[in-house]
Amino acid sequence: MNPDLFTIGGITISPYRLAIIIALLVGISLSVLAARKEEGLKPYLVLEGCIIIGFSGLVGARILFVLLNFHDYMANPKLIFMFRFAGLSFYGSIIGGVLANYFWTRLRRINHLQVADLLAPYFALGYAITRAMGCFVAGCCYGKVADVPWAVAMVRVDDLPRHPVQIYAALGAVIIFFVLKLLHRRPLPEGSIITFFIFLYGALRFATEFFREGEILWLGLTNAQLGSIVAVCGTAIIIIMMLKRKADYREKVKKGFMG
Repeated sequence: MNPDLFTIGGITISPYRLAIIIALLVGISLSVLAARKEEGLKPYLVLEGCIIIGFSGLVGARILFVLLNFHDYMANPKLIFMFRFAGLSFYGSIIGGVLANYFWTRLRRINHLQVADLLAPYFALGYAITRAMGCFVAGCCYGKVADVPWAVAMVRVDDLPRHPVQIYAALGAVIIFFVLKLLHRRPLPEGSIITFFIFLYGALRFATEFFREGEILWLGLTNAQLGSIVAVCGTAIIIIMMLKRKADYREKVKKGFMG
């Protein structure tokens, strides 16, 4: 586990920073390629959107992290603006990305739900890359002490064997990526893929938090788990409404055909 990889021109490159850069490049590249198969979307516009959404996601991730650790930053407010691809919250990146997508697509007069559905799988893939290549290698976001055969020591913390929770999260995100890609091939209502992404990510984050070292806030749950409950319950309601609407539509079509 190495917090720093190398230094170029006085700038130190850590695994986490490198992982975020790779995640952005991979996500943007695959999104632009996928846009070629989407009716009504032009690849160059998707590239523009990815850059705006990616930047907004990073800003949102930083803002939420600062808000969640407000008391710590109030002791030294200058640290708020010392952004070096560290101190980020993935839920913040989702919020920032979704908001940026909405306003950018309105400006460009394209369907924001179609773009959100296109990009959703690559959010999951980017998360997997960041957790595996960034957090695990850097030794941050580490797991609880464990006696499982695959436990690893986070040397920047101590020599105790711990759950490789970063790998758990990365593997779960890869599964989510493939699930979303499969769902994208099905005739689902617009907005379904991004909704399923938030639902599945919330469930994954809630589960992995049990293996991660963190501050317990309420009812034995962490901050991320409380946020995950909100995300899962909110998107579950939306999914149920979508399914009901689809069932009602099929029933109307059936009655119209029979009549």
